[in-house]
Amino acid sequence: MPAVSKSQQRFMGMVCAAKKGKMKNPSPEVAKASASMSKDDACDFARTKHKGLPNKKVSKEQLSYDSIRNINVDSNDRDGDRSHFDRSTARMTEKKNLKEFLNFFNTKKTPPTPKPVPKDTKVLAYKNYKPGVLNKTTGEFTQRDHTPDEAARYGWKPVNTSSYGPGDTTSQGYNTGKDKVQRTADGTPFTGSTRGLAVPYKYKANEVPKGTWAGTPSVRFGTQVQLTQKPQGTNTRITNAPVRDTGNFGPAGEVNRSTSFDLMRQTARDVTGDQNLSPTQYGKRTLYSRIKDRRRNAGPTSQYQGPVIK
Repeated sequence: MPAVSKSQQRFMGMVCAAKKGKMKNPSPEVAKASASMSKDDACDFARTKHKGLPNKKVSKEQLSYDSIRNINVDSNDRDGDRSHFDRSTARMTEKKNLKEFLNFFNTKKTPPTPKPVPKDTKVLAYKNYKPGVLNKTTGEFTQRDHTPDEAARYGWKPVNTSSYGPGDTTSQGYNTGKDKVQRTADGTPFTGSTRGLAVPYKYKANEVPKGTWAGTPSVRFGTQVQLTQKPQGTNTRITNAPVRDTGNFGPAGEVNRSTSFDLMRQTARDVTGDQNLSPTQYGKRTLYSRIKDRRRNAGPTSQYQGPVIK
């Protein structure tokens, strides 16, 4: 940055010398300027050429002084008084210019605006089939029971499942008609590629209401059930399976009372991603499930509804 006057250039020459350690016992003004700026800035001012520069920067105070000095000269004042006035006003002006000059380097920079701290985002979740709350910001999982309202809103819940194929069902005898086609309890032809699942009976054997089919499903036929091995994340695989069959398992059944769904072979393959998986290899697995839609009028056809208890 160039100097704006010869006096400023000389002054900054002294500051530059002081910064380089070449000046002993500098004046208080020089010491103060030296402490407030870098050596490069001071020496940059000191290197300014004198040519074309005024002796000193003219300020409003200096203009006022010149006017007063002219009046004093016209009034034939003594030289001693005028010289004393000249020196005093010059010192005041130089001190004011020095203060303005130093303030230029002492201007405080506005600190950068700090980045906003992200707010914690908490969502309902399961971990290792245990309910709780996941902090998506920190990744922290806090295990706790979901309230009934939270469970209904979240939808997913862990369930025990098994798998079966066309040759594994005991209902194939009465569900195979004259056409020799094996069918599920809702009348769907049952082959190895059929997708769907079976749900437990709605009633226990000794609690079936009179005139009601013993195989009445606990969830209506046609209801869409969603299944997944994990209910969240970018790699979540969701399989949709309609309720097509019913079986003697679950709370009202006689076997596998902790099982909620019996997956048809192809549905089990879709859930796991293994298209060569057999029901035996699938075994018993815990999945997450939720009801996508509940059918109100879905049910077995009259032709394939199975025996009726009278």
